[in-house]
Amino acid sequence: MRWGIAAYGIAVVAVAAAWLGRWVLDPWLGDELSFSTFYLALIFSAWRSGLGPGLLSLALGAVLGDYFLAEPRHALGAATLADRLDLLRFVVVGSCVSAIGEMLHGRRRVADDRGELLRVVLASIGGRVVPAGGDGRIAARKLVGWKQVEAAGRPIEAVFRLVGEDRRLAVEDPAAIALREGLLDPVGTADALASRGAAQ
Repeated sequence: MRWGIAAYGIAVVAVAAAWLGRWVLDPWLGDELSFSTFYLALIFSAWRSGLGPGLLSLALGAVLGDYFLAEPRHALGAATLADRLDLLRFVVVGSCVSAIGEMLHGRRRVADDRGELLRVVLASIGGRVVPAGGDGRIAARKLVGWKQVEAAGRPIEAVFRLVGEDRRLAVEDPAAIALREGLLDPVGTADALASRGAAQ
């Protein structure tokens, strides 16, 4: 929850910075480009935190730009057609940017979740992964029942005897098959071999 509140706080700070930047540029821009710097705050907020902070930036930018920068100044409701169109453009573009920011933010969350899952899986199998060279020889690892010096350099089949789950018959190493045949799914290969061993 704290991170969500912080994201909205950062959006408010980004809009305040955009308003200050536009105020500094006011002597040069005058009544033109009333919402120009607010686009940057909006893009930043939506990209960083998603839909909610993006829409907050959009609303704050629209109100501040309309009230302080569009004619008549210090009043809500743009008087000129150009300022109304500028406000409409800001709202339409801002809504689209916020929606795209939410999609990107959602994909980042999914990627983070998958990365965390992969980290947990790899941590859980830790010592059961055996590094081997491309020729299938054990790189060097202390294994259960083998000393490192004894296992190093031996073919993996000499160290591990793979058996089918049901009948306990020997099966060929799925990693060796995948390497030899260029298969992309060694796990599926292992399942197929286990089934073949069970059928015998």
